[in-house]
Amino acid sequence: MTGIYGFPQQRSYWTNSTRVESIASTMSRDRFLEIKKNLHVVDNTNQLSQNDPNYDRAFKVRPLLNIIKNNFRKIQKEEQLCVDEQIIPFKADSISGICYDFIFYTGKANEPQYGFCTDIVLKLCETIPKMMNYKLYFDNYLLLFHLKLTNLNMKDIKSLKEGGRGSIDYRITQVDGVELCATR
Repeated sequence: MTGIYGFPQQRSYWTNSTRVESIASTMSRDRFLEIKKNLHVVDNTNQLSQNDPNYDRAFKVRPLLNIIKNNFRKIQKEEQLCVDEQIIPFKADSISGICYDFIFYTGKANEPQYGFCTDIVLKLCETIPKMMNYKLYFDNYLLLFHLKLTNLNMKDIKSLKEGGRGSIDYRITQVDGVELCATR
């Protein structure tokens, strides 16, 4: 909830001029700060050394992240899904505004198999039910290796601008029986 408002200080949710009722009426500021100060979700003695190849930079919050992630995955997905990169604070931008899955980026860990962005998209797609006609949208930064198409002969940006607002160009193809559409 706090990521939606983006106040520079957490205390702002309780001040008179910027009070957010849904937060401030749930818990007093002092109680929130005390819980935040003392909340621990893991035993720090189990944390691996930074030199260990299995070291997790999000170790202290990983159990909480896993609970959130598992609950997101239980939500029935919409037909149209979007993969996009976000920097916290986060506000979901789907039709319903619901986040169905996420990857908490803590820095480059392993060598990517297909490329950093491609690996992320493929990992997030693992939870999408197969053969159910879901539509997946992502920007040009997240190009899948199958979609790095060349010689599409699509209109360039200048031509589309000349066509006026709403002008598009697209190409459709099939890869392994799945219909893919590139749109500009």
